[in-house]
Amino acid sequence: MHNRNAIIRVAPLWVLLTILSVFGGVRAQAQSASVRGFVTTESTRPLQSASVLLVQDNNVVAGVSTDGDGAFLLARILPGSYELRVSFLGFVTYSESFALVAGESRLVRVTMFEAPAESLEDVVVVADAETGVGSVRAGLQTITAADVSSVPVPGVSGDLASYLQSVPGVVAQGDRGGQVFVRGGAIDQNLATLDGFPIYYPFHILSFYSAFPEEVVDNADFYTAGFGASYGTRVSSVLDVSMRNGNKQRLAGSASLSPFISGVHVEGPLVKDRVSMILAVRESLVKTITPELLGQKFPYSFGDRFGKLHATLGSNHSVSLTGLYTYDRGDLAGTRLSFDGNPISEVAADTSEVSWSNALFGGHYIY
Repeated sequence: MHNRNAIIRVAPLWVLLTILSVFGGVRAQAQSASVRGFVTTESTRPLQSASVLLVQDNNVVAGVSTDGDGAFLLARILPGSYELRVSFLGFVTYSESFALVAGESRLVRVTMFEAPAESLEDVVVVADAETGVGSVRAGLQTITAADVSSVPVPGVSGDLASYLQSVPGVVAQGDRGGQVFVRGGAIDQNLATLDGFPIYYPFHILSFYSAFPEEVVDNADFYTAGFGASYGTRVSSVLDVSMRNGNKQRLAGSASLSPFISGVHVEGPLVKDRVSMILAVRESLVKTITPELLGQKFPYSFGDRFGKLHATLGSNHSVSLTGLYTYDRGDLAGTRLSFDGNPISEVAADTSEVSWSNALFGGHYIY
């Protein structure tokens, strides 16, 4: 009986403390402010991993790095006067001063300009030696969109397939393959993923191109060894590709025209600062143009279509939908000629023709 009365007397105290903590948290949140925004280059491309600092009286109050959209969020900031500093290697540091009031959510759009070459100072990199087997990331190479564009291809824009062929230990089948060999492994022991979804034939038939054009690739992790069990049972290599989100601030796009492959891409906001889309379409013209230019048939046709929808639902919530379709068709035996040496445009039963395609649709919810 004594214990029961004790519980009855203590219970209202816990209820009171719970109510006070809830309303106290709401009041504290109402008295604080936040700063969010986007960091882009002069060409309106999102600048990922830029350093964003909020400074007050020469003291850093909060700091964060921009994400793949160039977005950042500094939450739970006390009212007062602050200086916002944004920096990235090779760009002029951005600075802006402002005052925050209670409950304010300030939106800042930052455009970064490349620094002149003569203004860049010497860079000294210092790091402590890491020891232990667990610290070694053997066989991993991280590839950015800038790396992809640095390798020339038979076309206008870059492609991840051409960059991979410049990596030691990677050998392509040639101009009639569609797959690569990594360190002597079989082609069926390579795994390729797009935003976490597997793609079984990611390379096009000419091997210079893949389902990952420069315009839509954010970054890629290429493992030739040391990848974990989360990637399944493949033993040769893993290509883990992350695709870009569309520009959430303004409409942008590009187009390219070449005999091997032509394409167009467009991106922009559906709801400004919240929802974006990016679309890319590429088509090979080699089968159509080469008979007129070279007088010889090249029986290859391939193309791909990519689309991604990304929405920011809050400071810690986002959702994305990704779609991809690729197709390849070609005569691996080469050009079929008649008795007098002229190319045969159509053969009724051509058993040497091969074809494959990929169709992918999926989504992610991050919280």
